[in-house]
Amino acid sequence: MARRDHGRRTIGAICVAMWLLAAGGASAQTTYYLTDFGAQCDGTTNDWEDIQDALDTVKGGDILEFPAGQTCLFDQTLSIDDGIGFVLEGNGATLLLTAGSTQGLTIFRSHGYTIRNLTLDGNREVVCPPSSTDDTCWKDLLLIRGSTRQNPANDEVVEASVLSNVTALRSARAGIRIRGFTMAHGGENNSTTDLTLTACSALENQINGVVIGAAERIDVLGGTFAETGSSLELLPGAGIDVENESGESVGEILISGATLRDNYGNGVQLGQSGTGETDDVTVTGSTFSGNLRGAVRVRATNITIEDNTFEDFDEASFDQEGSINVFPEADTVTIDDNVFRRFSTGQPVIHVDSGAEDVVISNNSFDDINVTAGTGAAIYDESDGGTITGNDFHDLGYRGAWSAGAATTITGNTFSCMRGNAIWAGDDDAVIDDNVLGPPAAAGTMAAADAVIRARGDGGSVNGNTLVCLGTTQRGIVLDENPDEVKDNDVTNCDPSRWLQFLSGQGSTVVSGNVRTTATVTACTP
Repeated sequence: MARRDHGRRTIGAICVAMWLLAAGGASAQTTYYLTDFGAQCDGTTNDWEDIQDALDTVKGGDILEFPAGQTCLFDQTLSIDDGIGFVLEGNGATLLLTAGSTQGLTIFRSHGYTIRNLTLDGNREVVCPPSSTDDTCWKDLLLIRGSTRQNPANDEVVEASVLSNVTALRSARAGIRIRGFTMAHGGENNSTTDLTLTACSALENQINGVVIGAAERIDVLGGTFAETGSSLELLPGAGIDVENESGESVGEILISGATLRDNYGNGVQLGQSGTGETDDVTVTGSTFSGNLRGAVRVRATNITIEDNTFEDFDEASFDQEGSINVFPEADTVTIDDNVFRRFSTGQPVIHVDSGAEDVVISNNSFDDINVTAGTGAAIYDESDGGTITGNDFHDLGYRGAWSAGAATTITGNTFSCMRGNAIWAGDDDAVIDDNVLGPPAAAGTMAAADAVIRARGDGGSVNGNTLVCLGTTQRGIVLDENPDEVKDNDVTNCDPSRWLQFLSGQGSTVVSGNVRTTATVTACTP
């Protein structure tokens, strides 16, 4: 069917345009209204042709107003190609997809645009139900490729593009996918750059909420990314998935102030094994809760996870080893100043895999961690050279800081209300200095065989720690091998014969300045 010519303007739009031209010259935008193009937006009429005509009309730099709060149906892909400076004012309207085997809205090679207050509904229960065997209906709802600040027509640098209060829900694949537009896809721009998502949301999508790949300088500010995925067959199921294909790269990504909850996969996934490079991602000021596979998965470099809240994780991760998982491919990862509370998964809160490099875990707060599970840990670090410093651990069920790699630094942390080993260092050259530990939570909760500090390797040091045992049958510092020195530790109310215990003999370890005292100790109250 040929599209009708709906290029007419309302009297109001003409007046606005004339005023803007008088005030600012030829750069003025004209406002068009979707209903002027024949769209009914009544929730029953297929408006695809009229919506597409409207998009074609405004994509050169004008404004399209959607009818406030109404639902516009479409059954074919809506597209904006080679647009610049346009504005889509959603006014709370919804674009509802009614047929499978089609994308929702695609924006290709477009620059300096704004989309506001618009909901895209993929309607996947109807167009691509979970029981469907037709994978051609698994399409993204909002697909953005090749959007940059550089207008290829004249090399002009334009404003960054903005999605504001845009919601993508019930997609059969990703709610929002942001990718490059490579030559293989018929374009010249290898990445999408300079795009901001402000107060946007992705809800109840089938594969991922938001995917960011082959992209640079993408900011996700606020918004909710929730209830993604439903089964092992439809992973990753992440609220936000930052990944890329082989030969592509993604970097300078900021996720700030977002809510990531109840996703079947991770809240945020950073990088994929065997794919291109993911670099320079910051996750800050966000809230994570109830994500089944964990909060954050890291296979990337130069990653900062700071000032977030992680809470109310009560399901055992079915194939993961922690709520924040740092994989062997990761390098230069900082996990700083976060709050972790109410974990009962039986898994570590933070797991750092062997092979990861330059991982620093600092100034975090851990509270009510696996108290009833009896397994797991607050931190389990298998990497060599990891740093665990300045953290506060309170109300712990099993282990606090547990390292299995060599040359781990565990310094300046505080532990209270623990029910198992507070510090466990399992390899050589561990530095365990200046920590404050104890007292335990209650009488009998820490077994006599447990130690407040246990170091199992050669080399390193156990210096300047202050530790308290609740009862005099508990061990204080237990050393399987021989650190270089054990100095200036203050040990209270631990087993008199095992407050400092060398399981293989003291050897060459220098022991000096340690103080053992007996005192009345009150159990810590969680």
